[in-house]
Amino acid sequence: MPTLPEAVIVAFYALGGERNIKEFEDWIYESYGDRWKDIGTRMSDMVSVSHRGNASSKNQPKYCVLIKVSRGKYCLIEDEINKEDLKLQIY
Repeated sequence: MPTLPEAVIVAFYALGGERNIKEFEDWIYESYGDRWKDIGTRMSDMVSVSHRGNASSKNQPKYCVLIKVSRGKYCLIEDEINKEDLKLQIY
């Protein structure tokens, strides 16, 4: 079972483009169940500091791969993703 940051990244690959938090919550709950709460907060913590993210985030740098497009809407910084490090299976 992936961690929540890994599930968010997989959801980005499955859904593509810019999406809002609700779309990610729906996809993650459908794919993995509702084992996680506060997905929006975790997504906010996944915004890279170089893209105006929160410097106090406890996420590992390899998971700080998002850009906040607008309130509640995010996109993936694809060149920041090292799929081999994350050992993700993207379908």
